[in-house]
Amino acid sequence: MKIPGPLWQHCRQEFPEFHGVNKSILICGRITVIMGISVRLFTSAAFLFVVALVCMAGCVDQPAKNITPVPGPAILVDYTRTGGIGGFDDHLVVFENGAAVYSGQRGRGAFIVNQNALDTIRDSFYSIGFVRMNAYYPAQSPGADYFTYTITYHNYTVTAEDTGVPLVLQPVIDSLNEIISGKANSSIRS
Repeated sequence: MKIPGPLWQHCRQEFPEFHGVNKSILICGRITVIMGISVRLFTSAAFLFVVALVCMAGCVDQPAKNITPVPGPAILVDYTRTGGIGGFDDHLVVFENGAAVYSGQRGRGAFIVNQNALDTIRDSFYSIGFVRMNAYYPAQSPGADYFTYTITYHNYTVTAEDTGVPLVLQPVIDSLNEIISGKANSSIRS
């Protein structure tokens, strides 16, 4: 390719290292020669900006991949305890893998339920036939400071109020309260 004479001479004067070199692209000051066509750029920064945009044009819009989120662990038990003289509102969720979250007046946070406690919970629910229990056990007589317990185990929910809690359900409630008491008083972190 032949570079126009006056332009070539101008570039040779400013850039002697190009003397006798045949270039298809030559940048000389503010004039660029590409395949014999002169293009005047306002600044070399603008030229670099355009080159960068051209180079990145195909990289910016990558198609989104169809990603299915990995489901979290299944919930083993979801327990709430509300009421009482202190106006409690405790919520405990224990997952199948032993992870647990607690929120209540004493704090909130996450922790791991040890394997023995996890096995005790599972055995308790299984031995009492939890999924065959009634959905609601009201208090036998009205009371102002009763607790209400709502327990969901494997998607089946039972709600019971103090003085109406079936004897077979009391050990389950005691186990869940023990987890809340132990964690709420020690290692719950916000």
